[in-house]
Amino acid sequence: MKLFRSKSPPAPSGLSRQEALQCTPVVNSSVAVQELDSGEIVVEYPLPMKPFFLSLFRRFQQSQEFPTKKLQLDAMGSNVWREIDGNRNVSRIINRFADHYHITIQEAEKSVTTFLFELGRRGIIAMR
Repeated sequence: MKLFRSKSPPAPSGLSRQEALQCTPVVNSSVAVQELDSGEIVVEYPLPMKPFFLSLFRRFQQSQEFPTKKLQLDAMGSNVWREIDGNRNVSRIINRFADHYHITIQEAEKSVTTFLFELGRRGIIAMR
């Protein structure tokens, strides 16, 4: 009997790299955005809750407002956020980011896709 099992390879996402770069990020409608005087952006988004905790929250909370979290974006994140308009695909956002910061496409792709992945993981954006 083996004590440790080998890890199975991650499941394929179903999209190729080229198909993923052609996706268009769209902002979740329940997200509130505030621009600070410094030019940075603060994104307030609903906290995802499991059904059990949601029922507890509704039972013991006086107001019916759902809990939210705030995320303050730095200058680079704010720049990418402004590019998310529902029309530009990821590839165009990467190219504009690379031109603005004078970096290579590979560096821009890594930075932008990581940032978009994190926003998607938190439920702030979706890809279509």
